[in-house]
Amino acid sequence: MVDDAGGLAGIVSRGDLLRVFPRRDPAIREEITTDVLTRTLGVAPGAITVQVTGGRVRLSGTMPHGGLIPVAVRLCESVDGVVDVTHDLGAESDTAVGTSPR
Repeated sequence: MVDDAGGLAGIVSRGDLLRVFPRRDPAIREEITTDVLTRTLGVAPGAITVQVTGGRVRLSGTMPHGGLIPVAVRLCESVDGVVDVTHDLGAESDTAVGTSPR
């Protein structure tokens, strides 16, 4: 934000904007677990632990393929109410999805 003289008056963060439309952590967790991980990415239920506190998401566990990790993070960031996503994810395989090892 700038003041009338064009000087910096403050900064509005994504978190500030999301406070206007609060969403409960359990609803965010359910959407990530069911829609993002299981339905969209095909990850077995329970393979990834999803913790949500104040809209901040923490993912931990093992993804089937390393290439799914950045995809999972990006999809979680797009869920309504998510402020931030961090992870401690590993992969069963570094092979990209849809490719065969040589």
